[in-house]
Amino acid sequence: MPKLTPMVFSLGSRINSSTINRLLGWLWVIRVPPSLLGAGLFLLPMTGRYSAQSYFGALSVVMMMVLTFLINDSYDLQIDRINAPYRPLPSGRVSREGVLRMVVVLSFLTAGLLFHLGWRALVYGGVFCLCLISYSIVWKRIFFLKNIGVAGVYTSLLLYPALLMPGEVASARYMLPTFLLLLSREIRMDIRDEKGDLAGGVITLASLLGWRKSSFLCSVLIGLFLAVSSVSFERLRDTLFGQVVFLFYVGLMLAGFLPTSSSRTLYYIVGEMEKGGMMLSLLFMFVYR
Repeated sequence: MPKLTPMVFSLGSRINSSTINRLLGWLWVIRVPPSLLGAGLFLLPMTGRYSAQSYFGALSVVMMMVLTFLINDSYDLQIDRINAPYRPLPSGRVSREGVLRMVVVLSFLTAGLLFHLGWRALVYGGVFCLCLISYSIVWKRIFFLKNIGVAGVYTSLLLYPALLMPGEVASARYMLPTFLLLLSREIRMDIRDEKGDLAGGVITLASLLGWRKSSFLCSVLIGLFLAVSSVSFERLRDTLFGQVVFLFYVGLMLAGFLPTSSSRTLYYIVGEMEKGGMMLSLLFMFVYR
């Protein structure tokens, strides 16, 4: 983790002079950086309708992801003490009681927003959250199902606009490339978090196959993603952004095919970049679809 992180925490501890500031600080460091905003905002260009319904839909995605991330962080406390000791829960900066209060508040706010969006959004949101919560409790310890399950749940977000707005066509042709990209990312995260997962009894591809074979598999998935997305997002190929994204993943694919001792560090750096970059990439893909 970059050395900037402890500095951010140190600065945060000095300015947290009120309950509101503490709440905002907790939300930021527990996982509400721009990547989550991108996760919700990428729904907007899918519809081409910048209406109140689409904005509320995007906000509901952000809130659902924040809620499930908070729950997952509380279950991953022991593992994060090894993989990410700088995080607020393992570092002791935030208590489990504080997270529980935030979960309760967010649950009511999210349920209210989904109810406002209609019964379809409420049903989808309930299933979405239950799936990710069950991941934290059960799936996480089931070999490879956790990777496929998480990638599948997030890919299902592409169907969300069709549930929110009558007449909107589901973006089914984008689901396969999105699933491949998310699946490769899940495996790369396992490579990065191998030490803590082993200590926590979580069986992953990285712990069974080793990081070299796992990185090779990631490269295969990225290659498939590039091949399929070149058809699904044909207009993106003609943009500078699309070409940069393409080269980024080509480089990552080659790194996996030719793993060196520095590949694990590379995957960690790429993972940090991709937290915001992947959703931003999807955003532009839908703009230029």
